[in-house]
Amino acid sequence: MRLCRAAGSAVLAVTALLSLFATPKVLAGEVKTNIFGERAYYHLALELTKNTLVETGRVIDPDLGYRFGEGGMFEIYLTPSALPKNVTASGCTAIKARMFWTNPTKPDAAERIAEKRALFQQIEALRRGESERVEVVLELNPYVEKTSEAELQLTQCVAFFRRAFGAYVPHDGPLADTR
Repeated sequence: MRLCRAAGSAVLAVTALLSLFATPKVLAGEVKTNIFGERAYYHLALELTKNTLVETGRVIDPDLGYRFGEGGMFEIYLTPSALPKNVTASGCTAIKARMFWTNPTKPDAAERIAEKRALFQQIEALRRGESERVEVVLELNPYVEKTSEAELQLTQCVAFFRRAFGAYVPHDGPLADTR
């Protein structure tokens, strides 16, 4: 009986250790294509963990990297393994994910910047180990090419947080008019 409990504890310990190095969970399981006008937009819902973030190295911009700036602009850096298998990023040691700038003089700017600040604070809590995951949605355009029916290739090591009408869009589905 004791041996079974010890073996069970060892299995749980190994499972917990392996989960630290697991590839990130892709919420949607795939890139979603949304058509707006006549253009295809490629959106990816990701669950970030501390292991999906790149926190050191030459790729990190000293002005924007993990810093919240004017208009809610910031950048985080993801490991290429954070992308689903059907999205390649050849030659990338990190994927820069940039939150766009919002003009602070526009109507609703304060609310939109506050939403971006809240997301940034969640990411910072993740970095500090105060949370385990943060859900985000990225837009792969404009630095993406469709290489086959099911495959995409990033042409630069850059993606953007999904946006529309000056606001961050926290889902990967069709766009509703949020103006």
